[in-house]
Amino acid sequence: MSSRLLDEDYSQTEENIGKAQHFSLNEERPDYEVLTLEHSMETIIPEVGMQIWSGALLLCDYLIHNHRDLDSSTVLDLGAGTGITSIVAAMFAPHVLCTDYLASIVELSERNWERNRDLLSKRSCDQIVFKILDWSSPAAAASESKYTITSDDLKFIEDATLILAAEVIYDEELTDGFFQTIYNLLMKSPPKTVLLTVERRIIFSTDNQDICSPAYEHFLENLNDLVTVDEGLVYFTSEKMNTTFPLYFQYQRVKELELWQITSQICVSP
Repeated sequence: MSSRLLDEDYSQTEENIGKAQHFSLNEERPDYEVLTLEHSMETIIPEVGMQIWSGALLLCDYLIHNHRDLDSSTVLDLGAGTGITSIVAAMFAPHVLCTDYLASIVELSERNWERNRDLLSKRSCDQIVFKILDWSSPAAAASESKYTITSDDLKFIEDATLILAAEVIYDEELTDGFFQTIYNLLMKSPPKTVLLTVERRIIFSTDNQDICSPAYEHFLENLNDLVTVDEGLVYFTSEKMNTTFPLYFQYQRVKELELWQITSQICVSP
């Protein structure tokens, strides 16, 4: 995978993107292909989606390794950032909706897709759509643009069978909004699967004089609340997945980097 670095004003012009940086491609594999991505090495917190995170690469590895599962999937990518997970999903799935909460990040995702259309044309994706979706404030009205959610997009979202979310767990308020969003989605037919990556980041608490991981612990609390909710004909399950599948990208797959699967099942009443 090759990458291009964004400058400070995130200019869309090629001459202002900066030098190309090559990284993450697992060149030991003789049958590799190359993705070209525009991204930033560091950002302020509201624009972290413009960076490429290890959790996104872990999720991409899983999708590639299990690509046959995507053959008939309708995929919704939440907090897609640079769009890498949407792009990889579109290599195999027929329908993909790539979303994030800022227009500038959604535009970045779309530009990255445009850079890799030649690769995707060899695959099976019939439809990839880029839209603004702020799951931390779902009632917030976005300014009218081509990225505004339409009634067709809402139907797309409701029909999604696979939901992706790569490293969206880092802020308690955002985590609450994320779980409320997937709860609302999982309550609707058809049954859905969520694939979520999270990195358990350790800090030292001066209050407790001990190490802890507040964001991860808050994630587990929300996850437990979800899977123990009693909604009659709909129930949820979760599982921490084995991550010993092959690396298709080069990055450090540390033990703190986790992949979780959440599924909904709808019981048919007698």
